[in-house]
Amino acid sequence: MLSYRRAQHGWWRENDAKFRELVASGASASEAGLAMGITKNAAIGKAHRLGLVWARSPEPPVSKAASKKPLVAFPPPGHCLWGHGDLDDENFHWCGAPVASGAWCAQHRRKVYRPFREARG
Repeated sequence: MLSYRRAQHGWWRENDAKFRELVASGASASEAGLAMGITKNAAIGKAHRLGLVWARSPEPPVSKAASKKPLVAFPPPGHCLWGHGDLDDENFHWCGAPVASGAWCAQHRRKVYRPFREARG
């Protein structure tokens, strides 16, 4: 006898074949769930319990502008990591001054670490 929960959601063994066909045909979890009258997450869970694997979504195309953008190289160790400008701007650059310790030169360290009294007033 079917439990109330299964009858309420309408999931019987006969639905497994239809569900397997949907997954095999490349339907998304949302589409399969909609066709079966269940949520996307329920469809994902059911596929997992049945040992089914969803087809991977195609990778979104990479725009030419994004692919041509050069990566911003960090300065070598022992040089200031204070950035000047916006990372997306072609004129962005690092301070690069020598540092005794830490990540910033003396000038930029003073901007980052201010004495408590100076920071309050």
